[in-house]
Amino acid sequence: MGPARREGERLLSLAGRRLAGRATWTLASQAISSASSFLLTIAVLHEASISQFAVFSICFTTYLLLLQLSRSMFGLPTLILYSSDAGGGEGGLPQSRKAAGGSVVVGLMAAAALLITAVIVDAERGQYAAMGLVVPFLLYQDAVRHFAFARARPQIAAGSDGLWLGLQLLGTVGALATGNDSAVALIGIWGVSGAVGGIAAGLKLSYLPVIGSSFAWLKSNASLCRKLVTEFIANSGSYYALLYGLAFVAGLDQLGALRAAHTFIGPVIVLLLGTNSLGVPESVRMKDDPSALLRFTSLIAGALAAVSLVWGVAIYYALPWLGPRFFTETWATARPLIPLLSLFAAGVGVSVGLTSGLRASSLHGWIMKARAATSCLVLLIGLPGSVLVGAEGALLGLLAGEWLFCVLAALRFHRTFRTGAGG
Repeated sequence: MGPARREGERLLSLAGRRLAGRATWTLASQAISSASSFLLTIAVLHEASISQFAVFSICFTTYLLLLQLSRSMFGLPTLILYSSDAGGGEGGLPQSRKAAGGSVVVGLMAAAALLITAVIVDAERGQYAAMGLVVPFLLYQDAVRHFAFARARPQIAAGSDGLWLGLQLLGTVGALATGNDSAVALIGIWGVSGAVGGIAAGLKLSYLPVIGSSFAWLKSNASLCRKLVTEFIANSGSYYALLYGLAFVAGLDQLGALRAAHTFIGPVIVLLLGTNSLGVPESVRMKDDPSALLRFTSLIAGALAAVSLVWGVAIYYALPWLGPRFFTETWATARPLIPLLSLFAAGVGVSVGLTSGLRASSLHGWIMKARAATSCLVLLIGLPGSVLVGAEGALLGLLAGEWLFCVLAALRFHRTFRTGAGG
């Protein structure tokens, strides 16, 4: 073996170890972030009545909607635009600070709307107010995480999430021990803990938001952001529209049952959605090596689908002895929905892997159009299904739309790498 070949193999091995290290930290960050959301929903689910939990579901679903909107407008563009220079240079720092400022602006606008809602509604207004007060800080924390992933420093994102979870655990245990365990208190503990984690990571990265220039940044990246936001509206918009439609046509109890079931699958869903933070930047770095990109994204798709199915089986068969004891008002209605939710989560896992490769190939327009088409199917099946059989019908719509997108994305993905075409 010649010196050149040995040097090439050494460099490949080093690159592989670095990728494995980044993947480990990124997945750790997502797991910790998932645990934080899971702890909040489990604590509220344990303490609240089904009607109180339904209001919490509306508040938390609204937060998730805002989080995904902020990621589409600012987080994903940060991964796509600033990941290729991953060696530690600071070329993307000034521009991405403007993206972080945009996330804060979205949070401030949402905070105003939630606080107005708290004044208008009669029941559980404290939950709306608590969520409104913490949303700007939580969107900033997510912006910091995306910059850390783009700069190939996921350990800082994991540290931010770890600080969040640690403070939240201490606060939640204290609230439960002292009896101050209302949904409002639990949301406040969760939000303040996230704010501290975000500010600490932001200071470490010198990543302070530039609010005044956020509109200029958005304008300069209008083409990319427009496609990503349209994709978000088509995909996530149909999902949230279906949830609110379910509440309207079948009642808050059906929404509460679906959200309770989602709580048990929730850690996997959050992990799946967060794996974009691994798949997208690493795919961008591999875009000049199609064979490596194909292997990487296929591995992500298969692994995430397998994790989703294993988790669903474990929850469905291993928790019946615990569920009725700990979740006395919700387990009976939530458990029958877990198999369908697990299949939906597997579809999300496959689509996360495939779209990572498609984004690296600049196929944002194709993804947008495909999501628009499959989202129509979600509503065409999900809304009538909600009328006929409640939450099960809504889930059938989600399942059909997600797996149709997986089939279309797989065909487009392999056609792209077979022909070498982008688009």
